[in-house]
Amino acid sequence: MQAALHESGLAEAEAAPTGVLSADGFTPDVSCSITGPGNFRRTAQADKQGRLTGIPAPRAGEYTITASGGSPQTVGVSLLSATETSLAAVDKLHFNDQLTVAATTAPVKSDRALWWAIALTAFLALLAEWWWFQRPIRAV
Repeated sequence: MQAALHESGLAEAEAAPTGVLSADGFTPDVSCSITGPGNFRRTAQADKQGRLTGIPAPRAGEYTITASGGSPQTVGVSLLSATETSLAAVDKLHFNDQLTVAATTAPVKSDRALWWAIALTAFLALLAEWWWFQRPIRAV
């Protein structure tokens, strides 16, 4: 099942990795304004093919690229490692050299529920009360 999720792209949240931002579809040699997370602001020039390349993207988040006289284009940027944004389940989590957490399939050991005993006691009390009410009255 994990392989099917991976092949369909449902097990991953993909975006451009942080580090360098690139975008296409701009007018050649147009000036673009880029804003992003953490008060990131920069101005860059599109090349002759209308591409912006080499723009630093230091933080994960949403970057907005606005060409002069054009509509804004939004680009999502993820973390450096693709495995950090994976939505797939894992068997073990490694936090550091000393700490590892593993998944288990054993049922959780817990106390038994008390509600069934209380409901049974109430039902028996109802039966006793109904029997007492329905019993024949004897003449003295």
